[in-house]
Amino acid sequence: MNGPALKHPSFPFGERVRSFYHLLLLVGVFVCLGSRARADFTLTLDLKEGDTISDVTKVVAHVVSDALILKVDFKVDDTDPVTATSTPYIYNWDTIADTEGAHKLTVTATDANGKTKAVTLSVTIDNEIATGAPALTEKAQAAVTAGDFATAFKYARRALKADPTAVDAVRALARGYVAQKKYDEAIAALEGIKNLDASARALSDDAEYRLQRGLLAKNIGAIVLELPTIADLRRKAADLGVKQAAGQPSAIQGDALLQAARYEDAQKEYGNTVDFATVNRQALANILAGRPRDGAALLRVRIKDHKSSVADRAVFGLAMLLEHDPTSARAIVAEDLHSRVPASLIVAAYADAALGKREAAAAEALKASVLAPNAPETYYALSMTTTEENAVERDLVTTIGEAPLQAGPYLDLAVLKILSKATDRNAQAFKLIGFAQKLEPDNINAKLIEALTYVQSKQTVPAIALLRPLARDYPSAPDVLMATAICYLAMGQDDVAGRFLDMANKIDQDRVGRLLPEQPLVFLRRVNHEVHYRTGFFLTPQTLTVPKTETASNP
Repeated sequence: MNGPALKHPSFPFGERVRSFYHLLLLVGVFVCLGSRARADFTLTLDLKEGDTISDVTKVVAHVVSDALILKVDFKVDDTDPVTATSTPYIYNWDTIADTEGAHKLTVTATDANGKTKAVTLSVTIDNEIATGAPALTEKAQAAVTAGDFATAFKYARRALKADPTAVDAVRALARGYVAQKKYDEAIAALEGIKNLDASARALSDDAEYRLQRGLLAKNIGAIVLELPTIADLRRKAADLGVKQAAGQPSAIQGDALLQAARYEDAQKEYGNTVDFATVNRQALANILAGRPRDGAALLRVRIKDHKSSVADRAVFGLAMLLEHDPTSARAIVAEDLHSRVPASLIVAAYADAALGKREAAAAEALKASVLAPNAPETYYALSMTTTEENAVERDLVTTIGEAPLQAGPYLDLAVLKILSKATDRNAQAFKLIGFAQKLEPDNINAKLIEALTYVQSKQTVPAIALLRPLARDYPSAPDVLMATAICYLAMGQDDVAGRFLDMANKIDQDRVGRLLPEQPLVFLRRVNHEVHYRTGFFLTPQTLTVPKTETASNP
């Protein structure tokens, strides 16, 4: 069957040509875009071929790509690469860990399409290790002295690379951390020294940084737990000091023994010298050994003949304080308060605090702290001149941290804890009392504080077990008699309590008596924090002379 023929659509020839060119143009655009994308994938570094680097060098990679960059790998020689996955692409290269000389650095960037771009450089590490640990340590110490802790940190690390046992380099490194309040890092650096126990200075630094960390507001509540470690470090340092002083003049050996709380050995060593000036130190050794009368006897003739020095009179005043005579102690040093010898001001502050003259005591303690800011006895004097609990605690903790072999400050802090509102106050107090008793097993004040703490807790059986022997052995000690009266009163034996109270008032009504023995804490506060009746006053050799920057005609 014949029908109309079907016609196919057709385009004019010119239109077909134009469509063909459009197609070619689109293909060209895509080709160009692909080429451009490949061309824009670039990788550059801040470092250049042949650069010399040192310490911690920051390597920065700059990547330009139209595709997402998944990672940038930094590889040194044949080590495992370090990967950065976000901008800026940085590798902090600690060159101290690598050897001196030439190294190959390869940096590779990888995009989301799996394409990579790599740059390889040859660089040279130069940390001056060849100059040796002593020279590098010297530079670190000089930077510490100048207060440039960043430079100190740098050279200390270099010195340790040259010699991992360079103790003084570690000390400089630790001081750099401390300058940034990074006490944990400082302590860790010191504790990491293999030969820490062979360096008295490193041990002392360790103790000092632990103390500073403990004094931070967030840590002060737990400082009691840190005190045994601090004390152990100080003792080790003092024992090393004794060894290092061997063969030195007797005065130097005696000072080292005194610092180590080896009082009997110290007074014997001082006795081996004909140096007239060390008699006061020999007297001090006797006093700190618990024999204040023997110490005073060594100085009495010199004082009577007007041949005594400022230091003689300060030590004699200390003996008077420990004999419960603050009035005589204050009188003996009165003429020396402008001598620039810190011990005179400290003894005066101790005495005025015991006499209830808090304002005068505060002024004297402050002047002493200016002359001898690092002496533990200045902090001890300051602790007696304020009623602000936090300030007293900080001063007592600092005293213990600097002089942990003195029992008195532990006991004063124990009383402060007992008087506080802390839930664990008795537990902390008993720990502190225990520390003091390890130093002085027969310390009367430790037993009194312990007994009154039991009474306060209504535990009269262990309390009276402590007090009866004391009352028998010290029948003329008013604080012992008063504490015994308080315990008997708590036991309901009013008549016995009254007899002990009468005896105490006859001996010392003004300073110890006067109060009805009803509250153990009231008595503890009065005896230990108001009249300081049995406080462990002490001095150290460093405050017996004028500071090096000062001069005096009668040291």
